[in-house]
Amino acid sequence: MNDSASILVRRCGGYQRLAEWCEVALHTVYRWTYPRARGGTDGLIPHRYHEVILKEAAAAEIAVTQAELLGVVAAPSDGAAAPEEAA
Repeated sequence: MNDSASILVRRCGGYQRLAEWCEVALHTVYRWTYPRARGGTDGLIPHRYHEVILKEAAAAEIAVTQAELLGVVAAPSDGAAAPEEAA
């Protein structure tokens, strides 16, 4: 399971803040962090919310990339640098 949703929830200020940004119920954001077997999205944020998250994060001066939203690269959780891409 990917952990990018949990990391981005923390970085963006919590479940409630993301729920407000995306205009969804709080339990919807919690499900992004659950495995599919529990009715979740396996740690990935659905694509339909990416644009609003990028916009709101930028307005709040929070660094979020499209790659992190896609779960393509590991989102740094504690200020550690993301792994470098292979050349």
